[in-house]
Amino acid sequence: MSLIVRLVLIACLVFPSLASARVKLTEPVLDNLIESIQSLETWSEENKQKSQRLDDMDKGIESMSSAQMISDIKRAGVYNDISSLVKKHGFDSVEQWANVFERAMKAMMASVMTEQAARFKSQMNAQMEQIMNNPNLSKEQKQAMMQMMEQSRSIMQYGDDADPQDVADVRPYIDKFKAEMMKEADEDQHKQ
Repeated sequence: MSLIVRLVLIACLVFPSLASARVKLTEPVLDNLIESIQSLETWSEENKQKSQRLDDMDKGIESMSSAQMISDIKRAGVYNDISSLVKKHGFDSVEQWANVFERAMKAMMASVMTEQAARFKSQMNAQMEQIMNNPNLSKEQKQAMMQMMEQSRSIMQYGDDADPQDVADVRPYIDKFKAEMMKEADEDQHKQ
C-alpha cells in the first residue's frame, strides 16, 4: 500500500469528519435543522439543569462556530443527549449538525448583510467616531462602548466567509429562520 493511501486512511480514521461528504444545504436538510432547533428548545425546557451548563458558557459570536459548539456541548456533559436529539432529525452526528448549523447561520448573515452592509458600515464608522470625539465620555466609557461596537462589527462580519453556494441554498429559508429565532426570543422574554 502506498504511503499516500496509508496517510489518507489514517487521516480518515483520526479525523472522521474528513471522511464524510459535505452535506448540501437542501430543503430537507434545512427543514431538519429548523426542526432540530425547535427540539433543542424543548429539550432545554425539559432538562433545565443540563441546559443551564450550556447557557452558562460564553455566548459571543465565536460560540456559533461548529468547533466551539461541539466543545461547549462536550464540556457541559450533554453530548450524548444532543447526539440522540440531532440523529432523530436526520443528522449523522453532533459534528455534522453543528457544521450544518454554522454554515446555515453564516449563509443567512451573508445574505442579509450583503443587502445592508454599506449602510451599516458607514453608520458604525460614524458612531465610533462620535464616541471617540465625545468629550463627555470617560476613557473607560469610550472603551466599553468601542468594545460593544467591535462586537457588533464581528456579528456583521460573521457571514463574510460563507460559501456562495450555501448562501444561495439558504436564501429561500431566511424568513423561516428569522421566524424561528423571533419565536425563541419571545419565549426567552416571557421566561424572564
